Amino acid sequence: MKEFQIVLAGNPNCGKSTIFNQLTGARQHVGNYPGVTVEKKEGKCTIGGRTFKVVDLPGAYSMDAHSEDEEAARQYLLENRDSDMVLVNVVDACNLERSLFLTLQLRELNVPMIFVLNMCDLARQRGIEFRKGEISEWLRLPVLECVGFTGEGVREMSEKIASLAGELENGTVPEDVPQWLKDLSLKGELPRTLPEELASDSENIAPKADAERSETENAALYYEAVSRILPQMISTAKAKGPVKTSFLDRLFLHRFLGLPLFFLMLYLIFQLTFTVGEYPMGWIESGVEALSEKVGSFWAEDSESLLKSLILDGIIAGVGGVVVFLPNIVLLFLAISILEDSGYMARAAVVMDRFMAKVGLHGKSFIPMMVGFGCTVPGIMATRTLDNRRERLATIFILPLMSCGARMPIYALLIPAFFPQAWHGNVLFLVYVIGILLAILLAKLLRVSILRGEPVPFVMELPAWHMPTLRTVGVKTLERGWIYLKKAGTIILGLSIILWALATFPQLPDTEAEKIAASVAAEMSGNVPEETAPAESAAAETVADAEEVSPEDALAAAQEERIAEAALEYSCSGKIGKAIEPLMKPMGMDWRVGTAFLGAFAAKEVFVAQMAIVYQGGDVEDEEVGEENVLKLGQKLKTQYASVDGEVSESRSMLVGWCFLLFSLIAAPCCATVGVVVREAGWKWAVGQYVGLTVIAWIICTAIYQIGTMCGM
Repeated sequence: MKEFQIVLAGNPNCGKSTIFNQLTGARQHVGNYPGVTVEKKEGKCTIGGRTFKVVDLPGAYSMDAHSEDEEAARQYLLENRDSDMVLVNVVDACNLERSLFLTLQLRELNVPMIFVLNMCDLARQRGIEFRKGEISEWLRLPVLECVGFTGEGVREMSEKIASLAGELENGTVPEDVPQWLKDLSLKGELPRTLPEELASDSENIAPKADAERSETENAALYYEAVSRILPQMISTAKAKGPVKTSFLDRLFLHRFLGLPLFFLMLYLIFQLTFTVGEYPMGWIESGVEALSEKVGSFWAEDSESLLKSLILDGIIAGVGGVVVFLPNIVLLFLAISILEDSGYMARAAVVMDRFMAKVGLHGKSFIPMMVGFGCTVPGIMATRTLDNRRERLATIFILPLMSCGARMPIYALLIPAFFPQAWHGNVLFLVYVIGILLAILLAKLLRVSILRGEPVPFVMELPAWHMPTLRTVGVKTLERGWIYLKKAGTIILGLSIILWALATFPQLPDTEAEKIAASVAAEMSGNVPEETAPAESAAAETVADAEEVSPEDALAAAQEERIAEAALEYSCSGKIGKAIEPLMKPMGMDWRVGTAFLGAFAAKEVFVAQMAIVYQGGDVEDEEVGEENVLKLGQKLKTQYASVDGEVSESRSMLVGWCFLLFSLIAAPCCATVGVVVREAGWKWAVGQYVGLTVIAWIICTAIYQIGTMCGM
């Protein structure tokens, strides 16, 4: 039995993705079309015992491509028109006139096709009724009504798809293109009234061969045809009650309330991310610790096996340190999915347009920025919807300042470590807002300097409001969460092993370890003059002062900590970190953090993995780690970077915390971002973005740290 494919085509915001999710459920994946970075979604579904490949094409208004998205959709249709394909033209039932232009062009492909009127519930609410018989007669197509969000009509659509596939397999030829559409395409003759062959009584566009007509003339001809046949396809009645969503538009698009409501939504999202995510994070952390203890029990407690170190300190600590933040990622993507599916995203772009216009951009630039909250790479690809190249380049340049989901593990580590628990959601909200404000400021500088030019007028189509369904939101959230887990189990796993090797080799010679052990013993016994003895490490001091710890155990722990630190400095990571430490010192950071930020270039989550690997040596017995610090790693960072004369200073903790957070936000886009910028804008822009943002981050963090230090923090 042949494997047919179902191809979903239609205008943007017509509900194709919702129907795609209804058909495929979890059996789907996301990739790119060959040769371009346009996202494509594919999946599988089974109807009547037959398996179909389902393809969700990018939204397009016309087969005369004016953007990369439309070109990808057009190319796919033309290349597959002779394959075993059932084309499903998904149409917004509330905007039939606009949608019919693409429908006529798709019909000319003469492939098995179904005309699906989606969102019929909203059309009925507005008093729109469809004459499906007339639509079918005009187009010579099966016509179905559907409500993708609730699943209404999806079963009938599936049955019709299976029927068409069966006919194709039996050699049945699809119904030919209507004669009036052939005449329109070839001769420029406008359609006549059905069913009688009456001559047209309005002005005709002069017939020309298709090749001789300009694109503008063709478009005018087709729109004239749409305006003639549309009244015979629909009937309007009195709306069945007021359209309730108009109140939402008046509220969220309000001149004064729109922007505060937008930031209120962001604030609530970030509060949700931390407060609700705290509990499952604790469960996962406990599971990671239990796994580490179980695996570690296969070796003797004092074993120095490299295999043990690789598994515990490299793989489990590195990957586990990233997986533990999965609840935060899922909650963030859940909130973004709800905003996308409800129709709010487009409203946010309209609200932000007044401010974006002042920096030389318009509201459409804010859509890629919002997408960037999930991942910078698709955000950059979303800039293809911008017609003005200057605005597109400016938007691409500032997009890494939108805190992507990969930065969430960094924030979820640093914020609980350096800030009081009551501040967690507020600090996260401020980090996102600072990124937005800094992006807007940087866009303004670009638009008045190297990217000078007149802004393009803002035109935005607002999709209808929808109540997001559990199925659609759930599938999208689980898909993104699974991508995060796969990344942790593949890319992060490989990088964790590499980082472990760099932090382990070359190993500290035994003679050096013996000298350090003797030095620590001399310090703790008081045999070394105070003025020449190096300061004890925070870990040794904590152990020595802990209750019910024997002097021998305190000495052993202090020696282990000092040797581990020396071994790390002696390794490749340590040498790299030491080389860049002069650049990190002015920001209140040391060589350990420098190695972590270098690793974050490969993937932002690697920062957490590297810090976990770096701080595995010489475990710190910290009796104060409680509910407010989910990870002991956070407490270690606070002890290391926020201590003054052996005591943790809360003011210094917040100062250092802001430097860590802002450097994580602004500096060094990941390699995937650099790669897509090279492809979309050129290598000069990629290098300029990487270097420019890193320099800006260094200047801001150095200024904050130095000024804060001078002010007594």
